[in-house]
Amino acid sequence: MKRNSDIGQPQQLTLPVKLRQDFTFDNFLGAANTKNSHILSHALSNEEAFIYLCGEQGSGKTHLLNACCNILEAKHKRVMFISLKELDGLSSNLFDELEMFDAVILDDIDTLFENSETEVALFDLYNRLKLAEKMLIVSAAGPVANQCIILADLRSRLGAGLLLQLLRLTDDEKMHALQSRAQEKGFFLGDDVAAYVMKRSGRNLGELFNVLDTLDDASLSAKRRLTVPFVKTVLGW
Repeated sequence: MKRNSDIGQPQQLTLPVKLRQDFTFDNFLGAANTKNSHILSHALSNEEAFIYLCGEQGSGKTHLLNACCNILEAKHKRVMFISLKELDGLSSNLFDELEMFDAVILDDIDTLFENSETEVALFDLYNRLKLAEKMLIVSAAGPVANQCIILADLRSRLGAGLLLQLLRLTDDEKMHALQSRAQEKGFFLGDDVAAYVMKRSGRNLGELFNVLDTLDDASLSAKRRLTVPFVKTVLGW
């Protein structure tokens, strides 16, 4: 969970998550998803009440949610970001008093489905935010129509907002994303090294970026440029 820390904010809840401030709309890659990214950015400007973002793992949902959080906070909005998959447990009071924030962003709401208690908690949060004229932005693996949701009223609410469905990046786009991220960090990732990482690492973009962070730290510590032999040594491949 993440929020900004201005005086007068609601009490912070202790559900930590690392917000990626380097995730923006400008560095979101994937030609097939560019239109969705632009629509999402426009929806934020218009303070769209409810946005449902879906796509397979690796399609960039978390990236865009982080970008939303960064933009809203830059506008001095009070934002709560919760990565539901990172929580140790879920309870009916998880969303208590979140209507005090200007926007609530929930990653992986699939985690709440097929459980009547957590579905009711999400349903109540949706209604409280709507009544307070606050924003709710969520992500899931698939559209509402494909989800197993017990509470019919919740299904109806979730299907009533702006739906944006992302497509998974191609391998070429992931490689380009990896090299672009390396450039942002201030180092060069050659085609041979990028291709090797792509071959040996998981193809999820988050995993690839985590590998890149490890290589960046190792390169700085050893004061060596990234080569395939060096990558093999660092990662034990």
